[in-house]
Amino acid sequence: MNYSILVFILYTLLLYSDQCVFSFKSENTLNSLTLQLLSLQYNCSDIKYIQRESSKIIYKRENITCNPDSVSLLLEDSAISEDYTIYFNNNNTLPLRDYVFLKPIQYNLNDTTKIGTNGGKFQISFQHFSLADSLFSVSIRSMGKTLVYNSNSSKLILTKDRMEISIPEGVGTFQLKFYFGRITNCKECQSQYLIEVNQYYNTPIINSIENDEKYLYINGEGFGSNSKYMDLFIDGIRLNNLYLVSFVHNQIKLYHNIDKSKKITLELKIAGQSPQLSIIEYQFTPILQSITQSFRGEYITLTGYFLDVNPFLLIQIGNYLCINPRNPINGNFQFLQCLLVQGQGENLQVNITVDGKPSKSKIYFTFSPLITKIESPNNDGYLTISGESFGNINQSTIVFNDIEYSDLVSTSDKNLVIFRIPPSPLNGDIQIQFNGRKSNYFNYEFVPIIQSISGSSTQGGLITITGKYLRILDSVSNNLFTMVYDPNDPSLQCINLYEDPSLIGNQLYCQLTSGTGNHSIQIAISKSTSKPFQYSYNPPLITEQSQFNRVGIIEGMNFGNNIDRLKLYYNGQLYSNNIIKSISHNILSFEIPELARSGALYVVIDGQKSNQINFTVNPFIDGYSSVPTNGGILTIFGGYFVPDFYKQMSIMVGNVSCLQVKITHPSSIECLMPSGSGKNYTFTFLNQTDNNATLIQNFNNIKFSYERPRVVAISSVGLEGGYVTIDGTSFNTPISIQVGDRQCQNPLVINYSQAICYLSPYEKVPNDFIDVIVNVNEVIGISKLFKYIEDKDQAVDIGIQVGSNSNIVAAIVIPVVIVSGIILIFLVFIIQRYRRLKKLIEEFKK
Repeated sequence: MNYSILVFILYTLLLYSDQCVFSFKSENTLNSLTLQLLSLQYNCSDIKYIQRESSKIIYKRENITCNPDSVSLLLEDSAISEDYTIYFNNNNTLPLRDYVFLKPIQYNLNDTTKIGTNGGKFQISFQHFSLADSLFSVSIRSMGKTLVYNSNSSKLILTKDRMEISIPEGVGTFQLKFYFGRITNCKECQSQYLIEVNQYYNTPIINSIENDEKYLYINGEGFGSNSKYMDLFIDGIRLNNLYLVSFVHNQIKLYHNIDKSKKITLELKIAGQSPQLSIIEYQFTPILQSITQSFRGEYITLTGYFLDVNPFLLIQIGNYLCINPRNPINGNFQFLQCLLVQGQGENLQVNITVDGKPSKSKIYFTFSPLITKIESPNNDGYLTISGESFGNINQSTIVFNDIEYSDLVSTSDKNLVIFRIPPSPLNGDIQIQFNGRKSNYFNYEFVPIIQSISGSSTQGGLITITGKYLRILDSVSNNLFTMVYDPNDPSLQCINLYEDPSLIGNQLYCQLTSGTGNHSIQIAISKSTSKPFQYSYNPPLITEQSQFNRVGIIEGMNFGNNIDRLKLYYNGQLYSNNIIKSISHNILSFEIPELARSGALYVVIDGQKSNQINFTVNPFIDGYSSVPTNGGILTIFGGYFVPDFYKQMSIMVGNVSCLQVKITHPSSIECLMPSGSGKNYTFTFLNQTDNNATLIQNFNNIKFSYERPRVVAISSVGLEGGYVTIDGTSFNTPISIQVGDRQCQNPLVINYSQAICYLSPYEKVPNDFIDVIVNVNEVIGISKLFKYIEDKDQAVDIGIQVGSNSNIVAAIVIPVVIVSGIILIFLVFIIQRYRRLKKLIEEFKK
């Protein structure tokens, strides 16, 4: 992007001279350059182009603007001082070349890195500046002193367009002056530039204030190293430099001449600059160094500094107040006494606050002698008691649950006692007594140890836990909180827990809840918990197998009752739990996959693998399709039919062979059933190549019956009775027909879809349709289709469809001839009756 216009004013051109051929003038604000020719023999319109030699940038004629006494062209931001050459249209006119020294323009001041009072590196960048330019010097004025760096100074690092200057330590402000210049034989071409930059050192910052018994420390940064520029006021009074001990950039150390706990105000200025919070309050608080050991109820003495008694003083040791404070030496605030109330404890922190401000140092008070720790690191039958001031071991005794023991193991450490654990120990209090002094009571709980746990089925049951320190009573026979658990499985519990009757602490008994798999069992007695013991329920065991239709059943033990923890492997494949029907501890049922074959089966219950069995899949039937009495395709439904294995299979239905056996699907078989009738025929499946062995199971004892007879139409008769014709399906012999409560006599099967029978005369006609019951060899069909004709004169056959039988034809034709004669004689009368009969037929059909 271009920011300035370079204006060349051409007056004269000098061909061969030691003098400069044009002068120049550079402006900061417009970033412009004016070149004035020193000869008037050339005209601006004669210029062909202008070239910057080092950069190889050409300004063509169309980019050059001629003015009455000057020319102008547009410079780039990257333009630097270098040779500029003017070329003319006239080849006889020699080009003019001279060096143009541009005035550097400051365009980047490094504000991100502040200069600390201990000095640092300051960076600044200039536009139109290059290493080829002449930098006479840089001067730095700080704290009344001026340093000058020449261009070859090691304190001044020059890069392509940047300078890095080493700034000396100081405070307040510092000033930089940059002197640029170039001297030539041409007086008009000489240039000198001065650029000034003012900058601040970092302002002072106070990070913290501390004190000890003698000195006050002000910690921070930006203080400088010369106290001449510091003004420090304490409680409004300017500090006399005689109190100043040391003064460096990050700390001011001075004598405070204070011996009481009090609050002061501080105000700091460095070269007139103040921290963000110019006035700071600071509280002197007690410094504790030591405390005397004491029995309960006696005065104790604290030593330190700033221990004056004042209304805002509070002394607390642990949870106990130390009351009635006093300075035992009047005017000496390095000693303080107070009365400690009755109590016990070890490593009780001593806290002194003044007006809510706590002391800076920490000390601790212990009632002596003191037990601090008891442990049994090796579980070897010994307790190691650690503490303070146990005295001579030969003069010490241990009181454990109110029983004294003097058989202690000698050690070289007076703060360590080793004690042999008595038989069948109970949790309780331990105390050390020495020369009439008694330690605190230390309540010790033995950590239970599990060594073994008896096995359990997945249904749970009584288990025995064997180990050490399994006493669940304390020293006064109170029951302790006791729990057997798996921290990773809250469902596992062991209830009704009791000790071994011998009360030696080696065994516990409890009822383990049902579960499966592996567990990490722990026992907690009071507040002590054993290490985890890896325990496993008994693994699953398969003892029997069976099948009912599509359901496989395996029996055994330790299956659990959680389907989510079961994995079933069958013929090497893990099956989804979606096929599991039910699961209990001793039996498991599952849906046998449609294409399954006999093969290896085992289960994994919660990570525990069972034994493997060979599970036998038995083909079975559970239904069949209906077949009418005239025979047809019989489809037998079931499962696990293997086509290759049953190529030589025959099927008997009762005593009849079902022909053309064909397996159409793993769940269906087809065969051709001959005509017949009846029901409850047994299915028999035989393998003709294997001594007629039974191949397929019939778990539900399914038996075959022909399709029920069905009546679709029946003729009607009047009061005098007569033959009726019945149309339908699945008719065969033997057959019986009943109309309502009357037996239809002499039934005759015309074919599988038609039969006739004779109804004897009757006296009373029912008004509604009545049932027609057809019994074909004990297979019964019922239809409510028959209705008597009320007037015998209207008796006609409705829907009669008779086969070619001469007796049947005669029985039908003779009544028809008689009726026809009557119709011829009484035509008009018959027409009226016929209309009525037609209406009756329509009702019948409906």
